[in-house]
Amino acid sequence: MLNLLIVYLCETATKNVTVSFEHQAYVWADEAQCRELLPKAIIRDFEKNHVFDILQKT
Repeated sequence: MLNLLIVYLCETATKNVTVSFEHQAYVWADEAQCRELLPKAIIRDFEKNHVFDILQKT
């Protein structure tokens, strides 16, 4: 089985999301949710690249 996870840090002016046929789902997640949902390797990468610091500034 193959799993693919693509993570974006983004901001929007609307809460409405349209998911195309290429997608199965989406999640708007804060830091706590990211830490629960994402694999530990991605969390380590986020910490290394200060992604959570960026989230706190928004």
